[in-house]
Amino acid sequence: MAPGRNVSFASRQQFHSARPYPSSNPSSSYANSFAGARRPPHRSRLSSEASETPQPWRGHNKSNNNNRNGSSSETPQPRPPGGTQQGTQRGTQGGDDDDDEDETDVSIVAAMDHKGGRVGCAWYSAGEGVLWVMEDLGMADGGVVESLKFQINPTTLLIPYRLDDILLQGKTGSDAGSSEFETPYQLQVRPGTEFVFDKGKEKILALRCLDSHGEGSVRLRCVGDDDLGDTSMGGTGTEGEAGADGGQGTLGRLMRVGGMVDLESRISVGCAGAVLTYLQRKRAVSALPGDQHEVLQVGDLRWFSLRDTMFVDKNALLSLQVFEDESHPNAHMQGRGGRGKEGLSLFGIMNNTRTPQGGYLLRQWFLRPSTSIPLIRERQDAIAVLLRPDNSHVVEAIGKSLRKIKNVPKILSNLKAGKGEGSTGNWNALLQFAFHTLRIRSSVLELVNGENLPLTNRITNTFNFADLQTIGKTIDETIDFAESTVQHRICIKRHVDEELDQMKHTYDGLDSILSQVAKTVVSAIPDFVATTLNVIYFPQLGYLTVVPVNPETGEASYTAPNWEFQFNTATSAYFKSPEMRELDEYFGDMYGLICDREIDIVHELKLAILEYQEWLIKCSTVCAELDALVSLAEAAKKGRYIRPTITDENILDIKGGRHPLQELCVPAYIPNDTFLKGGPGSGDDTDHDSLFSDPAEREEPKPSMLILTGPNYSGKSIHLRTLALLTYLAQIGSFIPCTSAKIGITDKILTRIQTRESCSRQGSAFMIDLQQIAVMLKLQTRRSLLLIDEFGKGTDERDGAGLLAGVLRFLFEDLDDDRPKVAVATHFHELFLPPNPSLPPVHPHISYAHMSILLPTPSTTNSRPSTSTSYTSTLASGQDPITYLYKLTPGISTSSFGTTCALLSGISPAIVDRAEELIVLAAQNGRDLVGAVCGRLGREEMEEVVECEGIARRFLEVEWEGLGDVKGVLGEVLEGEVED
Repeated sequence: MAPGRNVSFASRQQFHSARPYPSSNPSSSYANSFAGARRPPHRSRLSSEASETPQPWRGHNKSNNNNRNGSSSETPQPRPPGGTQQGTQRGTQGGDDDDDEDETDVSIVAAMDHKGGRVGCAWYSAGEGVLWVMEDLGMADGGVVESLKFQINPTTLLIPYRLDDILLQGKTGSDAGSSEFETPYQLQVRPGTEFVFDKGKEKILALRCLDSHGEGSVRLRCVGDDDLGDTSMGGTGTEGEAGADGGQGTLGRLMRVGGMVDLESRISVGCAGAVLTYLQRKRAVSALPGDQHEVLQVGDLRWFSLRDTMFVDKNALLSLQVFEDESHPNAHMQGRGGRGKEGLSLFGIMNNTRTPQGGYLLRQWFLRPSTSIPLIRERQDAIAVLLRPDNSHVVEAIGKSLRKIKNVPKILSNLKAGKGEGSTGNWNALLQFAFHTLRIRSSVLELVNGENLPLTNRITNTFNFADLQTIGKTIDETIDFAESTVQHRICIKRHVDEELDQMKHTYDGLDSILSQVAKTVVSAIPDFVATTLNVIYFPQLGYLTVVPVNPETGEASYTAPNWEFQFNTATSAYFKSPEMRELDEYFGDMYGLICDREIDIVHELKLAILEYQEWLIKCSTVCAELDALVSLAEAAKKGRYIRPTITDENILDIKGGRHPLQELCVPAYIPNDTFLKGGPGSGDDTDHDSLFSDPAEREEPKPSMLILTGPNYSGKSIHLRTLALLTYLAQIGSFIPCTSAKIGITDKILTRIQTRESCSRQGSAFMIDLQQIAVMLKLQTRRSLLLIDEFGKGTDERDGAGLLAGVLRFLFEDLDDDRPKVAVATHFHELFLPPNPSLPPVHPHISYAHMSILLPTPSTTNSRPSTSTSYTSTLASGQDPITYLYKLTPGISTSSFGTTCALLSGISPAIVDRAEELIVLAAQNGRDLVGAVCGRLGREEMEEVVECEGIARRFLEVEWEGLGDVKGVLGEVLEGEVED
C-alpha cells in the first residue's frame, strides 16, 4: 500500500504516520529492487478548533483515522510504473534470497567434437563466467567421452552433424530421465562449420581482455550492441587499438591467448568457437539493443588438461561409489533437473565443507585426482597440521568463520551484470566475507607447525589486511542493514552523503509542513468540510487535498474553482489545490528523490567494490582450498585415517586396509593386507631403480596380479574396491583408512565390476562386459590399476573361463615389463586345477589368495564338504552351514559354496540338498549329468525307463494325418499294439 503524508481535521488534534513507500524509477534497470511493500498513506490531522502545534501519534490509518464520513477509510493504491503490485513485491523480496537465481546462473554449455581418433572439448560455466578449453585427447573412446560428460555435467551439449556415434553413446539407465530418449542435458546438433578451428580462434581472439596480463573481465561482441567499441568495466578502446590490446594488435592478442590455452589443440579450439557462437546466438535473441546488463560475459579463459590427473572413467566412479545421487524424499528439496542429494558415497562421507566454493573445489579434486607428488604431499602436510591435537581449537574457529562465507564469485558476477545491487543479502555477504577472512587469517597464523605450509603463505599473501578492512568498513559505513530490513530495500546511513541527509531531514519534517498547509486550506473552505478534509502526500503523485464523497450523489462533497480533480475512490475524492501545486514545485517528489539518490550511492559503492573483484575472487579461491582441506582433515579424524607414503615407484603396499564405506555399515570390519608391484617399464618409460641398480642386487620379482577366489558373500568384491578407493583417496591428497600404506603414482583406475544395463543401450549384459574389458586393455599402462570382478559369467562356462584366462595371460605375460597392477576375483576354479590348468598355479607375477571361512566339519582348506552331511541335518543340529571370516589368506579355494549361499538366502533346504547331489554326480561323471543319474537307478527303475522310452518311440512312429479315431490310436500306443 502506498504511503503518503496527510493533514485532516477532526474533533481532536492528532498526527498519523506510516512507513514510506519508495517509487520506482523506470530509467534505472535495478530500481525495482528498491521497491518496498505498499503501505497506508501517511496522514497528519489537525482540529479546526485547535491553534496549538499538533502532537505526533503513529499508528495505522484503518484503526485510528475515524472521521464521520470515512474519508480516509479507503485510500488509493497507485501502482508503481513498470509492473503489477505482485511483480514488484516479488522483485523486492526475492532480492534478499541468495537462492533466487536464474537458471542460466548455474548452466554449463559444452561442445564436443571427434576427429581423427582424437576428442576435443570446451565449455562455458555461467556461474563462474569462465570459458574452459581442454587439451585434445588421443583416447577417442566412448568411456573417455562419458567420463568427460560426467565431470563437466553440462546442461547444454553441442555436437556437429558429422559426429561419429562415439559421442552419442552412454545414454544409460543412470543418465536417462523419465523417457528412454531423455538425457540429463539438452542436446543440440549444430553445423560442422561452427566447429572449424580458424573460426574458433577468431572468436577467442575477439574476446576483450581488460588488462595486459590477460586477467579480468572479457566481453563477447554480439548482435544488439550499439557500440562495439565499448568494453566492460575498466576496458578501453576497440579491437586492434592500443587501449584494447596493449598496442600489439592481433599479434598481441594472439600472444596473450597463446599464454592461456594451447592453440595446437585444434579440435578443442574449434569447440570453443561453437560455444561462443551459441552464447552469441542466445544474446542476439534475448537481449535488447543497448542493454548492457545482459551482455554475456566471459570472466576468464582457462586451460584444462588431464596430463597431471588420474583418469577414472564413469564406470569406475559409479562402481566404486565415489559419487551416488539419491532422490530426495522431499520434492521441493530436489535440485534442478530432478537431481537429488548425495547418497552414501565416498564423496558424501568426505565432504564436510562449509562454503559453496569449498564443496565445488573438493568435488573437482574427487573428479580429477592428481598424479603430481609435490601437490599430493602439500595437501598431506596441511592435513597433518590440521589434525594436530594442539590445533583443534584453531580448526574449530576456522570452521565457524568458513560457515559465514557465501559464494563471493557469484555475488560479484551478479553485481557486475547489474543484478543484486538491491539485495541486502549480497552486501551483507560481502561484509561477512571481509570480516571472517580477517579472522581466518589470524587463526591460520596460530596453527602449530603451520608457518611453513604453502597454504599459510598463500593466505597471508592474499588476505591483505588493509584492503579487507577497507571493503568491510566501506560497506558497513554506507548501508544501514537494520533499516533496510524494515524498509525491504537498501537504505543508506546518515552522514554518508550530505545531499541525501538534507533530503531526509526535509522529508522527516514534512509532517509539520503539511499541518501548516492544512491550516491555510481550512481557512478558505466552509466549516462543514473542514472537519473531514485531508491533506496527503503520495510519492510520484505529489501532494493532494482529499474530501469525502457524498454517498447519495457519488460526487465530492465540496470543490473549489481552483481545485483540479485527480481521481476518486468509493469514499474520497482527490484534488490539486494551489497550495498543493506550490508544495509540488518547492519540494517535488521528495521520497522518490531520496530513493534515487540512494540508488546512485549503492551504484557508486558497487563500482568501488568491483575494483577489488579479481583480488576478492582469489581470496575466495584460497578460502575454498582451506575449506576442502579442513573437510578432509575432519573425515580423517573421524575415520581414524593415516597418512600414506606417496612414491614414484610402481607399487601398491597396503597394511590393514579398510573399505571407507563398508566399515560404516557393519559392526566390525576385518582389515586385510595387499602387495602389488607393476612392471618396471621398457624403453623410455623405465623406473629409475631398474636402470641404475646392479642386476645381481635387484630384488626378486614381485606379483603384479592378485587373483582372488573363495565363496560368495566372503568379501572378494569389497577387497577389490578397497584397493581402488585407497589409491584414489591417496592421490587426492587425503589420508586413508589403513594401518600403513606405500602407494605409487597410478595414472588410471579401470574397472570391470558393474554391468550397467539399459533399454537405450544396445547389447546384452555380456557384450557390455566385453566392451569394458576392451576399453581396459586399450587404455591400460604399466602404472594403471585394473579391477576385474567375475568376468565371463554372462556366457557359457567354458567360453567365459577361456576369455578370462586369455585376458589375464595377456596382462601378466605378454605385456612383460609393461604389465599393470591387476586385481581379479573369479569363480572359475578350473583355470588353476590339474591336470591342464589354464593359468600357472605358481608364477612370480601372480599372487593367489582366497577369503577364509569356517565349515561345520573339520577342514583345512576351502573345499566342498562331504555330501554325507545334508544341509537339512546341518540346520537341524543348530549349526551354521558356513562362517565367513573375511580374512585374506594365500592359496586357491576350490569351491564357491553357491548352494550354501542359497541356503542362507532363504532357499528351501530340500532344494539345496538336491542341488548338492546333482553337483557331486556331475563332478564324478565328467559333466554327463544324465548318464550319472541313470547309473544310479535300480532294476525296477530301469525297466520303467525302458517302458517309457518304448511309448515315446511308438508315439513318434504314428502317421497322424488322416486318422479318424485319435483316441483309439493313443490307447494302442500306450498298450503297445500299434498297427503299421
